[in-house]
Amino acid sequence: MKLISTTALAKKSTISTKALFNIFVKQKLIIREKDKWALTDLGKEKGGVYKSSSQAGKYIAWPEDIEIESSESKKTEPNLTVEIPAKARLLSTTAIAKKHGMASKDLFSQLFQEKFITRDEGSWELTHKGKKAGGAYKEAADFSYIAWPESLLNEDKASPAEQVDTSKLKTSKMLAQYFDIQEKQITHILAELGWQKSRLKGWAITEQGKAMKGHQVKNTDTGTSCVLWPESIKESSVLMETVDEFKGIKKDKNIVKEDSAGYAEFREKFVAKHRATDGHFVRSKAEMLIDNWLYMAGIVHAYERRLPIEEKLYSDFWIPEGKVYIEYWGNENEPKYLARKKKKQDIYKQYGFNLIELDDKHVQNLDDILPNLLLKYGVQAY
Repeated sequence: MKLISTTALAKKSTISTKALFNIFVKQKLIIREKDKWALTDLGKEKGGVYKSSSQAGKYIAWPEDIEIESSESKKTEPNLTVEIPAKARLLSTTAIAKKHGMASKDLFSQLFQEKFITRDEGSWELTHKGKKAGGAYKEAADFSYIAWPESLLNEDKASPAEQVDTSKLKTSKMLAQYFDIQEKQITHILAELGWQKSRLKGWAITEQGKAMKGHQVKNTDTGTSCVLWPESIKESSVLMETVDEFKGIKKDKNIVKEDSAGYAEFREKFVAKHRATDGHFVRSKAEMLIDNWLYMAGIVHAYERRLPIEEKLYSDFWIPEGKVYIEYWGNENEPKYLARKKKKQDIYKQYGFNLIELDDKHVQNLDDILPNLLLKYGVQAY
């Protein structure tokens, strides 16, 4: 009986390794112990065994013909089918890099940073985002590799620099000098605010960035793109606040937030006295359970993060990976609370922010509810 690794089994079954691990967890074939996967008795009965190699170390191997419940696979793996023209040419990562005059390791690094691929058990694996970009597994004589559409690094349509009056626009380097931080730091702050996004060859503007009067331009010499900003961006209260937080500049703790939505009264009624496992102090037991769940699932998150808009509005939770916000709505039926809830819902809709809304019923069943809601935005739990 041929035994293969979980990664090899996932590739054979055309699903991601993470999805397969989730399936095996639900089937109670494996459990997580001390940050490592361990076989359960049922997993051993199904033929799972421990193996080791010089490259991957100790890992779990399975019979090649082990049954994988298709229903679980459908639940875990979202529909991310991408139609690629039949004549589209697929090239290896190395071939793509060579075509664009790049070192293979640099392209692998960029694809990893962009979350097109991930490293698992010593080998590269496609992510959901990578599949959406048209990545696919190809077989060679004695190994498999990831191939991409030949157009992978083709630039999105950007405004040629000569068509934009750049004389009054600011580069990220200029903004970095103004705020007295490094250029790399300001570019990542702008991305965290959702105004620009990283791409394989530079930075691309988002719809929110366009609303801030930013312009995406292309350097015709290097082929990279960047975003230029108006002088007024320096006066953006949300940008200034985010930079201050990054630099560790303390603000008055008594500052009133969300005045128009009755936030001051909300803060007085619901004091942040519940300490979550990760150290966050939150305002209710339900929020503590949500925070603990995110922490135990290994999902980076922030509590009471300001929305990247000029209105002073704060989310309950913010997950950078999927650019998604989480709001917990309690059972408060007071007119002021309901008005605050309606205002926040309208703003999320107005700006097109990714939003997950939870209530008490959801909180009682987070293990079943939250993973599927997060997966819609490309965030995988466990």
